Amino acid sequence: MPRPAILCGQHSLEIFCLGVFLAFAGHFVLAEVSGSAFMHALVSLTGILFMWGVAWVISWYKHSADKGASKAKSTGGNADLAGGSI
Repeated sequence: MPRPAILCGQHSLEIFCLGVFLAFAGHFVLAEVSGSAFMHALVSLTGILFMWGVAWVISWYKHSADKGASKAKSTGGNADLAGGSI
């Protein structure tokens, strides 16, 4: 299993977009709930773990999709499956 930073780097665009959303969500939580140092640390840690989890799910999904695609290619492709019979 790759390290979390590498995993996030492999899906940098998706994680960047998620990070922008999480920044707004974190700011909202800090403004509405509490602005203490503990809450700052908790919001930051939660955001990092959430981004890592999403990067792991994306990586798992792409790996599963690649396995499915390789299975479909290995069946030998039958033109009759495209529709109709001769």
